[in-house]
Amino acid sequence: MNPYAAPESDVAVSEVRLRDNEGYRIVDRVLYCREQLDLRDICWLTGATEGLVGSHRSVPRAAPKWVIQGFLMAISAVFAYQFILFSGGNSTQKWPLFYHPLLLSNWLLHYLLGKKVQVRVGQSAAAQSKMRAARIFHHSILFYVCALAVVVAVLSLTTEHAALWAVIIGVNLGVVAGLVYYIRNRPRGFTVRAAIHCDGVYRLRGLSPEFLHTAMQKHSL
Repeated sequence: MNPYAAPESDVAVSEVRLRDNEGYRIVDRVLYCREQLDLRDICWLTGATEGLVGSHRSVPRAAPKWVIQGFLMAISAVFAYQFILFSGGNSTQKWPLFYHPLLLSNWLLHYLLGKKVQVRVGQSAAAQSKMRAARIFHHSILFYVCALAVVVAVLSLTTEHAALWAVIIGVNLGVVAGLVYYIRNRPRGFTVRAAIHCDGVYRLRGLSPEFLHTAMQKHSL
């Protein structure tokens, strides 16, 4: 039996409620908490409670469920519309005009309607080293994406239509290859995603199994 396996529960997600004296609860790899979670005595990477060298603070924004679902539906509709145009032989040169407003509006809704959740966790020396490596790795990926964007912008001004589409397809393949490399090789950093569960209660995802295991043991004491 894996001691770090996610806690199992027969409780439906929609039925999870926190008692007045309950700071958090863990159900199926999801941590439910209020707007402030302080577990600085548990390492976010290893789940250790001893030998910690400091703490880490993160403040994710929890957006309403309809914001997330609405954005996914809108993006899916735009993809479907572009596929229909492309299949019919129509020009799709104006496709960025659809995506940019969607991305901007999604960011604005997250910023305006999202609620901050303050999460503080402990950090061991190993976790601190991993976080530093992850920060460097993320910067290199950002440079890679920006370089691809510059290449597309320059070539779009100097090449013909057919050649431009070949470049765009090649760049998309490069982005996919970069994402695959990122997913397979990225160092483990502290990433937590927040969503609104109900009034005053939030769902946190992305926490390590080791951290959840130790937090579950602490919660049951």
